[in-house]
Amino acid sequence: MQAKIYKAASKAAENPSIGITINNPAALQVIKDCALITMKCLPLYVFADYKDPFRELSGKFAKKDITEFIEQAKTDIILETLLTLIVAKAKEKMPEVFRQVKVSEGPSAASLTDDPYGDYYAERVVVETKDRTIEEILQEAFKC
Repeated sequence: MQAKIYKAASKAAENPSIGITINNPAALQVIKDCALITMKCLPLYVFADYKDPFRELSGKFAKKDITEFIEQAKTDIILETLLTLIVAKAKEKMPEVFRQVKVSEGPSAASLTDDPYGDYYAERVVVETKDRTIEEILQEAFKC
């Protein structure tokens, strides 16, 4: 159903008087504005309507799509809101995609000191981790 709404809204945004009689000229602008708002907010509505969006949309996007979406969200308030919704739903449904990733693994902390007997008592390995980027999180969530 939502796909049909987008097509109709697109037509109304281009020509608000198509198929109807306009008695008040101001109605043209109202129809056009409503159509534009519908086109912008429809993706938000559609995503929120999925019961399990990550399973249902798995593999439907390329890494390039995710990168472009994040860039566009920086300048479009509706896309920024959609991104916020997607991240919140991912945190709720798939908290494991937010885990830190290992950057490097180095020698034990004791071997980094000047104590010649530092490694004798314990084998500890220093592991550096970093938080995942939003791009990495979405790529894993949507299996890109």
